[in-house]
Amino acid sequence: MRKLNTNDLMTVVGILGKVGANVKTSEDMTNAQVGLNFLATAAQYAEQDLTRLLANVSEMTIEEFKEMPIDYPIEVIEWLAENEDLASFFKRVKGLTEKLFKK
Repeated sequence: MRKLNTNDLMTVVGILGKVGANVKTSEDMTNAQVGLNFLATAAQYAEQDLTRLLANVSEMTIEEFKEMPIDYPIEVIEWLAENEDLASFFKRVKGLTEKLFKK
């Protein structure tokens, strides 16, 4: 697996654009809860984009990624959580969704 890069950020921004209004956050949610909510919402509304992102980070084709065991996407997300500053990223996602999508 590889570290996240700017191209990945553009993919995440695209996913956020598709799911942003559906990502529910609250003041008392932890960054991890926001992250899980974002991923669950992305899986529902932007499945192809999320699959492409996880396959790309795994340095696989989408077809190869889809052939992996059922728990492999969780393994990729765990790897990202351990090797990237996802807590900070999801804190920013939370702030951004609150600014853009709260009424």
